[in-house]
Amino acid sequence: PGRGQAASQPRSAPAAGGRGGYRRTGASRKPVLPVVGDDAAAPEVSPEELEEILQLARKLDGK
Repeated sequence: PGRGQAASQPRSAPAAGGRGGYRRTGASRKPVLPVVGDDAAAPEVSPEELEEILQLARKLDGK
């Protein structure tokens, strides 16, 4: 589960913000993040794609 979550997170993060579900009106409630069933909806990442993502991450990290 760890590898799948890490790979799917960058893709799902912008989508969650662009959906407009997070509104800051009303009482001081905790924001409800749409994470239910996230694993099932996450697209498959091939080993090649994963390696490419990791290489880019290392480059950005300066390692």
